[in-house]
Amino acid sequence: MNIRQNKIFTISLLKAWQYKMKKFLLTILLEFFSILSYAKAPDCHSLPMTMAAMWMKNANIVDMVDIDELKSK
Repeated sequence: MNIRQNKIFTISLLKAWQYKMKKFLLTILLEFFSILSYAKAPDCHSLPMTMAAMWMKNANIVDMVDIDELKSK
C-alpha cells in the first residue's frame, strides 16, 4: 500500500468511526430525553361526577348545592 492509499484508508476509517459515534450519541440523547418526558397522567377521577352535575344543572333538573357527593359516588 502506498502513502496515498494509506491516507485514503485512514480517512475512510475516521469517517466511519465519526458516523458510528454520531449515531451512538444520538441514540443516547434520544433515550435520555424520552426518560425525562414522562408526564403525570391527568387526575380525572372526579370528571364523570362533574360532567353529570353540569348536565343536570343545565337541564334544570337539580341545583349544584342540592347534590350530596358522598351519597352519589
